[in-house]
Parts: sequence; structure tokens; C-alpha cells
Amino acid sequence: MLKCCVCCKEDVESKMVLDEEMDNSYCENCYLTEYSKE
Repeated sequence: MLKCCVCCKEDVESKMVLDEEMDNSYCENCYLTEYSKE
């Protein structure tokens, strides 16, 4: 299980998005929210 660094929701690794550069994991929702800002 991985924990989203934004909302702290835990999910299985296959459903999470890993940002290896920043060493963060995101749930899909937070990832889309974070990266659609730019």
C-alpha cells in the first residue's frame, strides 16, 4: 500500500502514481489535480 502525499489516502501501488523524482506518491485524483494546475 502507498499513501498519497496530498490527501493521505492509501491505495494499492497499481492505482497510485509514483513521482520518483520527488519521492512522492499520489492517488490518481490528487495527481491530476496537482499537475493540471500548470
